[in-house]
Amino acid sequence: MSAQSTFKLGKWTVEPALNRISRNELADSGCGNDKSNADEIKADRQEVVLVPKVMTLLVCLAEKAGEPVSQELLFEKIWPGQVVSDSSLYQAVAQLRKALGDTGKQKQFIERVSGKGYRLIVPVELPSPTATTPDAQPKVTNENKAKVTGRYRWLGVLLPAILLVGLLFLYELGPDDATIEQQTPTADLKINKISSVAFVKLRFEQHSQSDRLSALNDVLLTQLMHIGGLKIINLQSENDVVESQTILRGRISQQAGKVRVFLQLENVNNKEVVWAKVFEGSERDLFGLQDLIVEDLLALFQKQQSVNTFSESAVEKRVFDQYLLARHLWEQRTVNSLEQAKSILEQLQLEEKLFPLASVALCETYHFLYIYSDLNLSQALRKCKPLLDSALSKQPDLGQAIAAKAFLLNSEGQREEAEKLFDRAVQLSPNYPFVYMWYGNLIRDMGQYDKALEMTKQAYELSPMSPIINRSLAYSFLNLRKVSQAEYYYQRALTLEPDYHNRPVEQLDFFPLTTSRAKAFLNWADENPLMLERQPNYRLTQAQVLLSLGKHDRVSQIVEEFEGKNLNPSFTLYVKATLKVALGEFDAAAKVFNQRRQLHHDNNKFDMPYAQSLFFSGQYEEAERLFLRAVPEFKLEKVEITKNNFYLGIFYVQLLRAKSSDKNWQGIASQIDSQLANLEYPQDLYVADWLVFRGQTEKVKDMLRGLMADGWLPDSNAEPFAYYSMRQLFIQSGLGGDEYERMLAENIRQTLEK
Repeated sequence: MSAQSTFKLGKWTVEPALNRISRNELADSGCGNDKSNADEIKADRQEVVLVPKVMTLLVCLAEKAGEPVSQELLFEKIWPGQVVSDSSLYQAVAQLRKALGDTGKQKQFIERVSGKGYRLIVPVELPSPTATTPDAQPKVTNENKAKVTGRYRWLGVLLPAILLVGLLFLYELGPDDATIEQQTPTADLKINKISSVAFVKLRFEQHSQSDRLSALNDVLLTQLMHIGGLKIINLQSENDVVESQTILRGRISQQAGKVRVFLQLENVNNKEVVWAKVFEGSERDLFGLQDLIVEDLLALFQKQQSVNTFSESAVEKRVFDQYLLARHLWEQRTVNSLEQAKSILEQLQLEEKLFPLASVALCETYHFLYIYSDLNLSQALRKCKPLLDSALSKQPDLGQAIAAKAFLLNSEGQREEAEKLFDRAVQLSPNYPFVYMWYGNLIRDMGQYDKALEMTKQAYELSPMSPIINRSLAYSFLNLRKVSQAEYYYQRALTLEPDYHNRPVEQLDFFPLTTSRAKAFLNWADENPLMLERQPNYRLTQAQVLLSLGKHDRVSQIVEEFEGKNLNPSFTLYVKATLKVALGEFDAAAKVFNQRRQLHHDNNKFDMPYAQSLFFSGQYEEAERLFLRAVPEFKLEKVEITKNNFYLGIFYVQLLRAKSSDKNWQGIASQIDSQLANLEYPQDLYVADWLVFRGQTEKVKDMLRGLMADGWLPDSNAEPFAYYSMRQLFIQSGLGGDEYERMLAENIRQTLEK
C-alpha cells in the first residue's frame, strides 16, 4: 500500500491524498439502501478532514495492519528531524480517535500496546477497482440541495472554530522551522504572573545522548537559580508529583553536528501547552546554545538574573565543554565519577582556566567526596577556601559561591558571619536548594529546630528528588522528635539512592538497632577504616553499637580518645553517659547528662535525657521539673495527646505514678489508650510498658518474643536505659530475667558471627 492509496478502515474510507476520511451514516445505522433512500444516503455522508500529521499517523498504523508501531517510529515518520514531546503524539492519537468516533472506554479502532506503541484493531482493506470512491460523489441537485443546506447549516458557524483548533493543534504537534518557530502563550494563563515552574530533566532522542549534553540540563538549572520572584523546581521525571503552576519539559536531539532542544511549558491545571519553542545550535558551541535558551526564558517570564552566571568573554568553548563533562560526572554521585570530575576541574585549575562557577563546581565536588568517600570535612574545606576566594574576587555576586563560603565559615565556627552570607546568597540565588539546606544546618546547630525545619523544607521544595536534601530533611524532623516523618524522608532518600555508601551507619539514627543492622554496620566499619578515622561521628556511632553488644572496654577507649581531642563534645558526653548506664552507675550517668545539658543551656530539648536519668535514679521531682521545661505543653490542664507527643505522654504518666502525684493523669492515660486503639504503633519498649501498666501481660509476652525474634538489641541511641527497661518488662510480664539474658545473648552471638 502506498502512502497515497485510498483504503477502507472498518466503515470509513480513508483518502490520504486528500487528508480526508468519510463514511455513510445511514449505512452505519443499518438502514436499507433502496432507491427511496438514495438521496438520504448521499445527504448523510459524513466527511472529516484531518490535519496532515494526523493523516500521516493513520497511514503509519495502517501500513503495519494490526501490528504495534513504536513511538520512536511514529516520531520519525510524523515529525522527521524535529524534537517534539510525547504529549504531541498523545494528542495526535486523541485527535485521530475523535475523528473516527473512537472515544468510548472500549476502543474500537486504535489500541495502545504497553511498551510497544499503538496499533489498529480493525482490518485494513484496499477497495476493489469498481468500487465507488468519495471522489465520484453524485452531483447535488436543486431538489436535494435544500436538504443538504438545512442539515449542514451549522457548519457555517463551526468552520472558524475548526480552523482555530487545527491551527492550535498544528502548534502542539511540533514546530516546523520553515513555518512555525514558537507557540504563543494562551490567554488564560499570564506567563508574567507565573510563580512556580517545575523543570523536568530534559530527555534525549534515541542515539543523541552524550556526557556533555547530559550536563546541559544542570547548566540551565544553574542559570535559572538566579531568577527572583519565580520558583524553579528541579525534577528528574515528569511522574514526580510537586505543587507547581507549570511544568517545563523537553527533549534534546543531536544530528550531523547540530543540537536541537525542544522546550514546552504546560499549565498543570488543564495540561494545555502555553509556550513551546525549538532551539538549534552547533555541537561545538553548547555555551552559545545554553545562553540563547536562558535569554529566551528570561524574556518569556519577564525576569532578570541577579548576576550573569557565565561571561562568554571569559569562558573558552573547550573549557566550557570540560566543565559540562565534569558536571555530568558530578551528578552521578559515585566515588569513581566524583574523582573523575575532580581530575578534570583540577586540570583546569592548573591551567588557570577555572571561571567562577567552575571554581564552585570543584568545591562542590570536594563536598560530595566528603559525603561519599573518606575525604574528611576539614580537608574538603581547606581545598575549597582558595577556590571560593578566587570565584568571589572575579564575581562578587555569585550566589552559589557566597553560599559555599557561608558553609565554610559555619564549619569553622564563624556563625554570625556565615548567617549574613547565607542571607545574601538567598537573595542572589533564590532557587539554589543547597543554600537553604546549609542555612538550615546552621540554624539547627543553634538549637532552633523549628526554624531549621522550615529552611530545609524550602530546599526540598526546590529539589524534592535530591537524596542529600531528603536526608537533611529527615534529620530536621528527627531533631524535633517527629520520628515517623524522619523515617519517611530517610526511607525516601534510600529509595532515591538505594546503594548509598554510608547507609549502614546513618540508618541507625532512624531505625531500631537489630542484629541485621548491627552486623551491616560492623561489616561496613571493617571495610571503611579510613572513613571511621576521618568522620568523628561515625566512630561514636561505632561506640554505641559496641555498647549494645556488651563491649564496654572498647567503648571506654573511644570515649577517652574523644575526650582527649575534644572532638564533638556533646555526642561524646552522650556516649559516656550511656556507658555509665550500661555499667549500672545511674547517679554518675545523671551527672554526665547534666554536663551535656549545660553545653546547650539555651536549648530545652537536651533536658530530656537528663530527666530520664533522674527518673531512673528516683529523683522524681527534679525529673518532672525538667520534663515540663522541655515540653511545656504538658503543663496544660487538658493536654492533647497526638502521634507526635504519644511517647512523651507515656513517660509523663510513668513519672506521675512513680512520685504518687495527686495530679490527674487519668485524662492523659485515656487518650493514650485511644491512640493505641485507633492508630498503628510499632512494637517497642514504651508500648510494651504501657500494656503492662494496663494489665495486658499476655499481649506483652507475644510482643517481647517478637522483638527478640526480629533481632532486638539495646539501642542506647534511641533509649539510654533500653537494656534495663527490657529486662524489667520480661520480669513484669512473667517471662523472667533469665529468659531475657538468654535471648539477648543469642542475638549478640548472631551479630558477631562471621
